[in-house]
Amino acid sequence: MARNNKLVAPFLKWVGGKRQLMPSIIEYLPENIKNYKYIEPFIGGGAVLFKLQPKNAIINDFNEELINVYKVIKNNLDELITDKKHKNEAEYFYSIRSLDRNKAFKILPMFNSFLVFKSIIVRSTAVPRL
Repeated sequence: MARNNKLVAPFLKWVGGKRQLMPSIIEYLPENIKNYKYIEPFIGGGAVLFKLQPKNAIINDFNEELINVYKVIKNNLDELITDKKHKNEAEYFYSIRSLDRNKAFKILPMFNSFLVFKSIIVRSTAVPRL
């Protein structure tokens, strides 16, 4: 099963990811899988979704922050790409990561998206449609 677009791929690694299992998974899928609506209850890194590239998909995950990232990518990609306040540098990464390591900073889960995607926050419990 060939991909439609080879540039479409998971953008993060996730515990329990299926990337290495894709050849085995594909063996058990119907030939005309792209004609089906793809429903993913636990999207994680999305290896199966990105490999199949279905025309119609519904994704979900218990992790609200992960779903928020997918929503930002779907609805505000250009703004995310042009957001200059976040730097792809080790020092910046560790400074942000250190926030959730500080036990005194108990309100982080409430403001996590705000800190990372401050200008493009998209919070909702609705299941995103791709």
